[in-house]
Amino acid sequence: MGLATVVAVASLALAAWTNCASASTITQTVDFSATNFTTIHGSPVPTDPVTGSFKVTFDPSFGATDDTTHIVVNSLNIPVDSTIGFTYYTNLQFGGISYGTNGVISTGIESDFALTFAGDLSYGHLMYVRKGAADLFETFDVTFTITATPLPGSVIMLLTALGVLGGAGVLCSRRQWHSPPNRLSQGKERAPSAAMAPCALAALSS
Repeated sequence: MGLATVVAVASLALAAWTNCASASTITQTVDFSATNFTTIHGSPVPTDPVTGSFKVTFDPSFGATDDTTHIVVNSLNIPVDSTIGFTYYTNLQFGGISYGTNGVISTGIESDFALTFAGDLSYGHLMYVRKGAADLFETFDVTFTITATPLPGSVIMLLTALGVLGGAGVLCSRRQWHSPPNRLSQGKERAPSAAMAPCALAALSS
């Protein structure tokens, strides 16, 4: 396997992985803290600050609506009476799904929340309600971090293998080009042995 072949194989493999990755899901962990709540009817704020952490997996190409399957609630310090889900289109939203992840009902019939992060990450907004309290608690004072999960080990191994393959090809090329000519007794040069050609393959199988 010559250098050109090795490079071609590595390039094709990398291109295939890139196309696959661009169409695959992403995983993000969202950590937040919200404070300085205001109320509609002046009730005492039951919890301030509100903190939490969620881990979500979704395909940005298709988005998600009230998804409760691909979310892990790492922590949340306020009660929620319905299942927590998330929605992703332009914005990223979290909340109980009784009235959708982007809405709450402030009649005191249940505890719920709606947390929104702007698509450009310029702001966060949180409102929540508490069962038994006909009021709504709201703030735009939200600090947060959104962290992408590192590449899976299998992807790292693939990239490493491509690097080894490319290195083996370069080594093979150097051996072929820099080996001293093998001359016959008549003084004519003899072509390099065919056994040298698959050196990259041999390097991988050894």
